[in-house]
Amino acid sequence: MTRRDDLPRHAEGRKATWFELFFDLVFVVAVAQLAGAYAHHYDLGGALVFALAFLSMWWCWLGHTFHATRFDDDSGRRRGLGFLQIAAVALIAYGVSDPLGDRAWAFGGGIAAFKALLALAYAGERRWRGAAGLIRVYAVLYAVQALLWLAGVVSEPLRVAAWGLALGLDLASPWLVARHTAAVPPHPEHLPERFGLFTIILLGEGMAAVVHALGHGEHLHLSSVVAALVGAGWSRMFRFGALIRVHQAVLCRRQRARLVCIGTSVTTSALCSVPPGSTS
Repeated sequence: MTRRDDLPRHAEGRKATWFELFFDLVFVVAVAQLAGAYAHHYDLGGALVFALAFLSMWWCWLGHTFHATRFDDDSGRRRGLGFLQIAAVALIAYGVSDPLGDRAWAFGGGIAAFKALLALAYAGERRWRGAAGLIRVYAVLYAVQALLWLAGVVSEPLRVAAWGLALGLDLASPWLVARHTAAVPPHPEHLPERFGLFTIILLGEGMAAVVHALGHGEHLHLSSVVAALVGAGWSRMFRFGALIRVHQAVLCRRQRARLVCIGTSVTTSALCSVPPGSTS
């Protein structure tokens, strides 16, 4: 726990709240919608759309989670912002089944709204003078991204360029804020728990997809069950490996900020390696 009055304090033994669990569950609904769409376009083009759409959503979740682990005090104002973010995720979930087609307005508009809410969340932390650098960078970054996503919604010719630039800013963000993270590190207990709980919910969604796929076959064969379960287990091994790296990044006191950036990037790559529910 820090003793400085101009920095937020880490609560001892902080655990994920019920609201955070509900937020994660709603987010996994969006992931399941994307996986279902990929199951009907199981080719190279579908894989590319899946990876880019999932990456865009994943960085929304990361933005919410890293803000919460640093600043969230479970106040009414923050819950209000959280419910608005959930509404944005619901809009993303509606649009993610066709993110570059007829529902691009919902997908891009939902992410634009989510990024704008993140910018507002960081702007609301201005009282923490010791974290001014981190707050300023994130507030500007999310505001610019919100405009880029909105530009892609309004102008179809600019969509690929605007959304690609916004995603590029996501990928570069750990390095943009690296020199500020040492002053305001993520919570060493809360952050790994959030990653772990999100992984568990994704595991449940993956198993539900396996059962759904088996239920649509004409006959249930032991070989089909084994293949489905092994495939689901293999894809989830990537996630647990990434989770271990995040634990190491957060708990390491030397070069903590840099390792958190690396752990986040590794987690992103691992989660994108195999689509959840691809067996459905």
